[in-house]
Amino acid sequence: MAVTVFFDTSVLLAGLIDFGPYSAPAQTLMHAVAEGRFDKAATAWHCCLEFYSVATRLPPEYRLGPADAVALLAEEVFARMAVHDLPAANRKTMLRAAAATRPPAAGSTTCTSRKRREQPAPKSWSPTIGGTSCRRCATASESRRQASLSQR
Repeated sequence: MAVTVFFDTSVLLAGLIDFGPYSAPAQTLMHAVAEGRFDKAATAWHCCLEFYSVATRLPPEYRLGPADAVALLAEEVFARMAVHDLPAANRKTMLRAAAATRPPAAGSTTCTSRKRREQPAPKSWSPTIGGTSCRRCATASESRRQASLSQR
């Protein structure tokens, strides 16, 4: 029986960087891939990018240099796993479908710099640094909030 195993970023990180006992399950999976015990091991391109990004910014005792991160990806991932990516022609369609079928998260807002606003900010929402997609949106949202308060 063919077994397909998908490795996300967290498994790649713990499987390729020793963080202590918590890495053991991921390292066991990576060893199984190296020994050919899975017929089909796979990951996604974005997981490889996230691995590189995180691995090169970890605390110093765990951090990999850029060349080491690339070498691990090349030797342990690219050489042994299928790396999948969503074809460019399908990306916008997939995102639009996801947005249409999933309600906005509590406290989320829509960027006001867009020409069309699909979902207004909830009335209880107040902008904070990091609470919006950009500073311009936080300023615009705060202005709208202040205007609505003055109308009460």
